[in-house]
Amino acid sequence: MFNPEMMEQAQRMMNNMTPEQRANMMRMAANMDPAMMASQMGGAMPNVSTDQLRQAQEQMKSMDDTQINQGIGQFEQQQAYLETGAASLKEEGNTFFKAGRLKEAVPKYERAIENLKLSPGPKAQSISQACRLNLSLCFIRLNEPAKAVLLCDEVLKKGDNLKAFYRRGLAKEALHQYADSLADLKAALALSPEDPSMLQAVDRVSLLASGPVIEDVTEQDASCQETEETAKTTSTT
Repeated sequence: MFNPEMMEQAQRMMNNMTPEQRANMMRMAANMDPAMMASQMGGAMPNVSTDQLRQAQEQMKSMDDTQINQGIGQFEQQQAYLETGAASLKEEGNTFFKAGRLKEAVPKYERAIENLKLSPGPKAQSISQACRLNLSLCFIRLNEPAKAVLLCDEVLKKGDNLKAFYRRGLAKEALHQYADSLADLKAALALSPEDPSMLQAVDRVSLLASGPVIEDVTEQDASCQETEETAKTTSTT
């Protein structure tokens, strides 16, 4: 089997091609120097090694046009199946979340993310990102802020994200990492300057970051505060 990331990259490039054009392109790729191919991809497939490219080329050389197109079609069907299943798991997680059954929502989001870990397509990535954001909110409310931070870190690797900055800021506040929390909350505020919940959070953490904490916020108070102040940014995706 080809590496899924390689197949996804090939699929993007061949979306508007006829079956004959697809097969010809794959045939050309089979005869390229693997190192040169990796260089020309410009980092488009960071998880694919030169050895993996070479192995895929050997496979392609032994396949005819029909087999190549069948392989592409099978990959497309597999990705569609995984995406549909993950989307269903996400919705199940959302249902549990809205019912306040956070511990039951968690494994739904985790399974969806796991099922799509080798699916780099845009739809799969969108589902994965939404599940990470929803899962981060679950962990904040379950008083597991360190896990929420890691999930938001993953989301932010793909670029700026309002909810990821905001929720990471809340999680770091819970961890008493006030300077880092304030930086994240300010980043969220920059993306939504008129949002009153963002302004309130920045003001609150600014006070915490500027001096000693006299009294810790209880878990119940923090939960209520987060729920009341963040109606726009704490909904599931």
